[in-house]
Amino acid sequence: MEDLPEELQLKKGTPVKRLRNSLKALEGSYVAKEGSTYKIIHDKLFDYLAKYYGEQVLPLFINHAETDFISERFIWKTTNNMSKNTESAIRIPDNHINIYIERLLKDWENGHVCNVSDNRNMHSTMFTEKFINNLNKLDHSKQEKLAGTQDITNKEIALARSCYMGTVDLVKWLISKNSDINYCREDDITLCKYDGMSHMFWTLPLVRELKLFAIAC
Repeated sequence: MEDLPEELQLKKGTPVKRLRNSLKALEGSYVAKEGSTYKIIHDKLFDYLAKYYGEQVLPLFINHAETDFISERFIWKTTNNMSKNTESAIRIPDNHINIYIERLLKDWENGHVCNVSDNRNMHSTMFTEKFINNLNKLDHSKQEKLAGTQDITNKEIALARSCYMGTVDLVKWLISKNSDINYCREDDITLCKYDGMSHMFWTLPLVRELKLFAIAC
């Protein structure tokens, strides 16, 4: 709340309490309060407001939005294999793509592995190239740590999710950073058992050809 007055160019000195009272007046009609968070009730209204204000105060959204929102709502470059529902997407201009990727790397480091790997921008080779370039600027030890980081919810690693997504370039990068190719989920699903799902036919042959696929299939 403290960041809103400056970012929304409100009158200097606008008390945060007044903003809270304004939100409270909308409870039940447009917003609902869950704990300390206000949520918009109507989906279409949410789509409109998210896109409008997301593009107006982009850094504020990138820095403070929830990880699911970051993964699903932002688009840098559209591609043919990206989902058609892009009308309500928040467009990322070129001069903000680096801070967006920095947010993704922060989420990855904090254990939101699947949110990062499943990001809709991963369908764009231009984005994955940019993403990997930023990864390569990190210390080598941090790169390997990220490659082995498990998701805080389901314990998956980026290699498994990237294989499922068919993000070939990121799979190559993860293998080069010693990601665990013998990874097995808590429900005994391995990379091998992913075969035939989604885009795995692109990535499993890659792992096998590199002679790094050590799972008994």
